[in-house]
Amino acid sequence: MALAEVLTSIEKQTSYRFLYNNDLKELRYSVTINARNAELKDVLPPLFSGTALIYQMMENNLVVIKEDPTVVKDVVVTGQVLDDKGTPLPGVSVLVKGTSVGTTTDANGNFTISVPNANSILVFSSVGFNEQEYPLNGQNNVTIAMATSQQVMDQVVVIGYGTAAKRDLTGSIAKIGGEEIADKPNPNPVASLQGKVAGLSVTPFGTPGKAPDVRIRGTVSVGSIRPLYVVDGIFTDNIDFINPNDIESMEILKDPSSLAIFGVRGASGVIAITTKKGKVGKVTVNLNTNFGTKKLTDKISVLTSAADFKTLYEE
Repeated sequence: MALAEVLTSIEKQTSYRFLYNNDLKELRYSVTINARNAELKDVLPPLFSGTALIYQMMENNLVVIKEDPTVVKDVVVTGQVLDDKGTPLPGVSVLVKGTSVGTTTDANGNFTISVPNANSILVFSSVGFNEQEYPLNGQNNVTIAMATSQQVMDQVVVIGYGTAAKRDLTGSIAKIGGEEIADKPNPNPVASLQGKVAGLSVTPFGTPGKAPDVRIRGTVSVGSIRPLYVVDGIFTDNIDFINPNDIESMEILKDPSSLAIFGVRGASGVIAITTKKGKVGKVTVNLNTNFGTKKLTDKISVLTSAADFKTLYEE
């Protein structure tokens, strides 16, 4: 239970009374103590151990509880991070130098952090900007302007684990937006990729409802000849169950370096699918519908039973 509740319980069972400020946050800390027929002087030391509170026994069984003035308290520092044009920077890392205490700025570039003392040094870092150190020197509200980094960095692409320069992956990863897939209604979303990706062969079957034959970089001799499907991080053998309108994007991984994390299962290539998720903002409702008709022409008369076939065979 909370420390304040323990003190109230002691008051009900004894003639002692505790005097303290209800705003002390340590009084809301949870504590556990077991005592039976014990003196108050033996109960209070372990009860206040680990807190920033001290107590003093007064006359008439009165106990005064107050903050320990010798305890160094954390200092709360607030501020805002801007770029060299005065625009707030979200997602900037703010770290207390020499410690693991840190936070990040919000969408408006604001941050709040507790530092060990008012003379701590804050370290600000963000992609595309020079790392900057800022001594507080007793300040508890600061405004930081970060300078744009002059270093030219190659664009990178995530490949499952680690990163690689985009120039090394040219042509090995192809991304198709969901709108291009939904634009051509097909029972199987992969059928909509026909002719859109170099090195991807999609051959439809004549059997209604059967998934098309999909090959990436031809036929391989190891494992399955069909590519591995990864839907929102989950491996699957086919994607017949996915509505093409629910797809946010599809990435076709063709190069060995982009398939390394999948091992043998990715030998035939990988098709990674990201489905649509809820987004913050105004509610949008989309309705998609399509229909089609089929008609069989020049229908051939066929036998309807084994008995008819027997009769025809005998004739």
